[in-house]
Amino acid sequence: MSNALLQKVIIISSIVMLIFSAASEAQSTEAVTVLVIGSGNRHSPWSEAFEQSLRDTLGKRTGAYNIHSEYLDAGVFGEARQFQLMNSLITEKYRKRSPQFIITTGAAAGRFLAEHPELAGGRPD
Repeated sequence: MSNALLQKVIIISSIVMLIFSAASEAQSTEAVTVLVIGSGNRHSPWSEAFEQSLRDTLGKRTGAYNIHSEYLDAGVFGEARQFQLMNSLITEKYRKRSPQFIITTGAAAGRFLAEHPELAGGRPD
């Protein structure tokens, strides 16, 4: 197994452990909602592999979960405009169903969430 692949497996495993650790502490019978925000395109090999690995790993655990995905496609359309559009989309789309966990993949998605911490329950500075 390559070093890069091993790192990805460790990261995904850590994310899953965090999700189900928090979910098992909750007294609710509702499914855990996970939002994946990607930097690139939904159909890129990396995006498809990441989501499939996340689903496969979560599927091996007990507990209900829902995975939703949104992609910036920032490399094609530019970050600034995509950040504005994605902020509006996520704010409206998940207004009544806030995800318990948000996972970002890629640098642009990380910057996006850092610029909009309110999406993850944080307060803007």
